[in-house]
Amino acid sequence: MMIKSDLNENSSSGLITALYCRLSSEDKNLSPGTDSNSITNQKQMLKAFADAGQFDQCRYYIDDGWSGTNFNRPAYQSLMNDIEHKRVGTVIVKDLSRLGRNYLKVGELIEIVFPSKGVRFIAVNDNVDTASTENELMVFKNLFNDWYARDTSKKIKAVKYAKAAKGERTNGSYPYGYRPSPGCRSRLIVDEEAAAAVRLIFREYNNGASLAGIIRLLGSRRILSPSAYRYLNHMPPCSSKAMQAPYTWNSKTLYDILSRREYLGDTVTHKYSVVSYKTHQSIKLPAGDQFIFEHTHEPIIDRSTWDAAQRRLQVRTRPTRLGTVDLYSGLVYCGDCGKKMTVYRSARTSSHKECYMCSGYKQGKYGPSPCTAHYIRKDILDSIILFSLSEEFNRTPGIKNKLTAMLAEQKNLMNQRSLLLLDRESEKLKSRCQELDCLFKHLYEDMVTGSITKAHYNRLSEDYEEERTRLTSRLDAVESQKREAVKPYNDASLSALADSCLKPASLSYGQLREYIDKIIIYETDKAAMERNIEIHYRFTLPAG
Repeated sequence: MMIKSDLNENSSSGLITALYCRLSSEDKNLSPGTDSNSITNQKQMLKAFADAGQFDQCRYYIDDGWSGTNFNRPAYQSLMNDIEHKRVGTVIVKDLSRLGRNYLKVGELIEIVFPSKGVRFIAVNDNVDTASTENELMVFKNLFNDWYARDTSKKIKAVKYAKAAKGERTNGSYPYGYRPSPGCRSRLIVDEEAAAAVRLIFREYNNGASLAGIIRLLGSRRILSPSAYRYLNHMPPCSSKAMQAPYTWNSKTLYDILSRREYLGDTVTHKYSVVSYKTHQSIKLPAGDQFIFEHTHEPIIDRSTWDAAQRRLQVRTRPTRLGTVDLYSGLVYCGDCGKKMTVYRSARTSSHKECYMCSGYKQGKYGPSPCTAHYIRKDILDSIILFSLSEEFNRTPGIKNKLTAMLAEQKNLMNQRSLLLLDRESEKLKSRCQELDCLFKHLYEDMVTGSITKAHYNRLSEDYEEERTRLTSRLDAVESQKREAVKPYNDASLSALADSCLKPASLSYGQLREYIDKIIIYETDKAAMERNIEIHYRFTLPAG
């Protein structure tokens, strides 16, 4: 039943008559083939109603594609801003559900907010007019609209859960480093340009770089942030705000990249859930509630690299005041109390010797200590680890041959990736050179026909020549790198590299974590002048 519109008492007041329209994607999907709630239909109905009631100063406020449970809609916010500034005299909607599907919020608007601002509210199809009709049933209609939203939310969650259980992606975003396959959008293929940045992040992190150091490195190399990369490549989700600082990364982005199993070639679904259909706030689900499907697409990171990154993420090593991460951070533990050994750097001597002491040991004014110092100098620990590693490798039969084969395999893989990137760059350079040839030809024709002056021709042709010279120089360098990449490996150089890994003169952050799981330091037996040090090896060969 439709209400009759009386003459608008605000028709000559200069106040806006707001014609509010809303249509959600759920309305479209759950009512296929119907046009009753379409924006066009709502606009026509509201305009006809306003004309019949002699409402003037009409203005449309339209939210297309917005859920009724979400009150952060842009047009709705604009309407509320105008109401707050007393610019609106009347709000007209098709029905109560267009204003919203939260019965508490809609009830507050109609019974408290609108009257306090002197706003008349009309819902045409629901026979609601706050100026002339009784509205006892309005509460129940709002409640039914809320139930509808609740039921719709349950249906959508059930559909998404079923898709997630089958390994199908339930949103339009993709992990940085991948893009959807043209033939099947739920399947991921490697995006080599972004994947190169992912590999760089993992490599630097596993080699001991801090997140702040990696951020500086990415910025110095002018590597686009994931949001800027998505925007320039038209990949959802994207926003033009990312281009305000396109080379600025943050630690949360790096942490998310380092934590994603997708880079192993696995698909992970049902990672997040909405707390309530009214708040739309999402929470991350526990790992036990997520679905993991292994080997569904090409990996970007190998298992050993991934595992090394996860071990460091769990330990949460922190950089020193100098911005570097200590070589043994997260590896050295006290053999008596089990707490971590902390690095100390003494400035009393010119050599600035570093040592490790039990973090449970408290000195002087800090009161009684629950443990002893377990003091050990870093240079002595280095010597012990290097000697022990050499002994451990010598006891492993055929280790050099295995390591040489692994190094050759890895170098082949790296060269294949390098060739792919170089081929793409070469194609882009050649394409631009062809464009310059065409531009130069048209430029010459414009000069001959008098379309541009000779001076203008000379200035532009010089710019084109300079660019072509730069492109040609870069193209020569790319072709040279491609020739180097396809050269066969020297067995002697691989053998020497294997020897350097098996008999290292020094240790790197990454090597230590490839070889060693934990180092346990016991207190010195002063009577015997001996101390026990346990080294727990991982028994895995290095990745190079």
